[in-house]
Amino acid sequence: MLKGSYYLKHKGQATVIFLSLVIFTCLIKTYMSILAANLDLIDGVFALFMDERVLYDGVYKILHPKNLGEFLYATFDANAHLYGRIFWNLNAVVGFIPEYFFGPKGLILSERASSVFFLSLSYFLCSITFLKSWLFRLISFFLLVNAPFSSYFMTMPKPEPIQLFFLSLFLFYSKKKQFALEKKSCCFNRW
Repeated sequence: MLKGSYYLKHKGQATVIFLSLVIFTCLIKTYMSILAANLDLIDGVFALFMDERVLYDGVYKILHPKNLGEFLYATFDANAHLYGRIFWNLNAVVGFIPEYFFGPKGLILSERASSVFFLSLSYFLCSITFLKSWLFRLISFFLLVNAPFSSYFMTMPKPEPIQLFFLSLFLFYSKKKQFALEKKSCCFNRW
């Protein structure tokens, strides 16, 4: 009896390890296909879809102003209230170095990659916030990355990945504080 329970315990651990390796391999395949999709049509501005073009033009105005007044206008208002200024400003920060070294192709790829980064990080934060077992965290992350809407938001620059990132960051720190609103958070502890 003791030998059998020992065998079942190690067989269960081997199953968990095997399942984790399979899911990790599938995640690598998923991210490789997302990378291939994001590398497509980065030849220039002429090949961009209209949603990508809106972001590209806004970020380009922030990164290439003619003077200080135009930079401040592009950063704070730019007469474009479609997605909110944080969308353009975060993508300008992320895209500064790739655009400097690789030009328009680097800016286009960095805009798409920022969506992948923020969405993946928000899925990771949600998984570790609400699940205790690393196996279930890995499974939930795998399921979220492969949800039908994820591939769209990982290849098309939209503000939803950034919004989901801030929401998951809020939930992560709220759970850490047991959802108590009277406790000071990391952002407001100086006031």
